[in-house]
Amino acid sequence: MKKYTKIRRLGHERNQGILQRGNLILKEKLDGANFRFTVTEEGEILCGSKNVEYQDESDVDGRFRDAIKCVKQKFEEAEENSFYYPRYTFFAENMVKHSLDYPFEEMPQIIGFDVYDHEENCYLSHTEAYEMFNSLGIKTAPIVDSFDAEEFDPEEYEVPESNFRDGKMEGVVIINQDLHEDQRSGFSTRAKTVTDEFAEKHKKATGARQSKEAIHGHEKVVSKYCTDGRIRKHIGKMKDEGRDLGMELMANQDGSAGLPIRVSTDILEEEADEIVKRNDKINWKEYRSLVADKCVYVLRQEITKNAS
Repeated sequence: MKKYTKIRRLGHERNQGILQRGNLILKEKLDGANFRFTVTEEGEILCGSKNVEYQDESDVDGRFRDAIKCVKQKFEEAEENSFYYPRYTFFAENMVKHSLDYPFEEMPQIIGFDVYDHEENCYLSHTEAYEMFNSLGIKTAPIVDSFDAEEFDPEEYEVPESNFRDGKMEGVVIINQDLHEDQRSGFSTRAKTVTDEFAEKHKKATGARQSKEAIHGHEKVVSKYCTDGRIRKHIGKMKDEGRDLGMELMANQDGSAGLPIRVSTDILEEEADEIVKRNDKINWKEYRSLVADKCVYVLRQEITKNAS
């Protein structure tokens, strides 16, 4: 199965061209767990989290069992399955608790948002993708706005109220329908924004403020960007992949990166523009060491909390 391509925040160098021309659509960004599924050559339904394909149901992380059950039921109920061949990977949000509160008892278990065509090596248009989800009876992420790219002002745009919860959306995903993807890493035609409320929920564990004790460049970067919220986010993703909560999350396992590598990489991918602007001299060996130390501290907290 295809792994979902990374969507970076609006303003990242990968998506700088999306506001220059073309038509934009904005989808509600949902705060769940990334989920995917396809049909194998043998006609079996194969499901997975963002990074793990669940070949054996006994290996499925508990948070994904309801999503897998939902998909299989949808295929059984669908009247026409003729075009659901292995050429497609479907991407959906598994609506389980992360940062924001939703009325989960009333929510669809999964909400579709993208379909990848392996024969054409591209994502389908949102119209084509949504038609495929709808034919399966799977709800799709709401499209909340449409703009001419030249007229869209991200500074003035106010994220709407959520279609699923009391309060604003987590954020929006911005898609330029008239540009074509290049072959580099990460989307060049899509970007994401998040609300202040969602960002604050991720930051408030440590405040995400730079410590006054941070002197060297690597200390400043880790102090500001290696927040408890960021580390917990990756702990949650590793659990979604089926890894057990324990100190072994610090290590690489079966091709799966350990917690420090994930957090270090995430910081550099998400905050590269700001880090470069700081123009601080950074000792990368010390940077990785400091990230690892903080990962140990937060991971131990999570293990203790889980045991109590």
